Amino acid sequence: MKIFHFVIVFFMLNDGVCMAADTMATQCPPRLKTSTVANKLLLRIAPHPDDALDVLLKQAYQAYVKGDFDYAQSLYLQVFKQAPRNQDALLGLAVVAQYRGAVQEALDYYAQVLRLDPQNASANAGIAALNGDENLESQLKHWLQTQPDSAALHLALGNYYASEVRWAEAQQAYFVAYRLAPQDASIAFNLAVSLEQLGQNKLAAQHYQRAVQLDVAHRAGIAVAPLNQHIEALLR
Repeated sequence: MKIFHFVIVFFMLNDGVCMAADTMATQCPPRLKTSTVANKLLLRIAPHPDDALDVLLKQAYQAYVKGDFDYAQSLYLQVFKQAPRNQDALLGLAVVAQYRGAVQEALDYYAQVLRLDPQNASANAGIAALNGDENLESQLKHWLQTQPDSAALHLALGNYYASEVRWAEAQQAYFVAYRLAPQDASIAFNLAVSLEQLGQNKLAAQHYQRAVQLDVAHRAGIAVAPLNQHIEALLR
């Protein structure tokens, strides 16, 4: 069975980053919705419908992006019961648990992935983020040495830099993530945030607009009306 690709999106809630409550402040653009835990994870998969389990995984992902976490969890569990070593199902269960704030459950599923694949970047990054690992930057860079084309890892690194108010480095990491996953609304949005913080308002506006265009189904949680007003202000 082919392994699906997970893209992890971290929204760091450390000091120095615009909070959800600050979205109307002049210094902060409208932000994406965040989960009750420190990080929110979104999935991106490349389905292979010829395989029955892959069909279930695709359906589970579709339920996830619709916000139907109970159904997504039930589908991932169906795959897990049929194939307990299926890393996609384990990662899906971990992500759903993490999104819902079930931290220990998420850690347990990530641990199962790591028992199968100790170098799995998604599981390692998920655990590091949940644990608030002080060495997250060095770990992300280490994983990127072996997986330089992972949009998930570049995005995670960008969000780490954003949490440290290191906007130039965040912008560079976001740009690489965007190049690798140009259809991801969340990545486009985060890139726009970093560009705005660097004073590149027109380019930031373009990427905010791109994020809105990509989030047609309103899955990324972008507040479209206030963001459009913000875009107009940036273009004046």
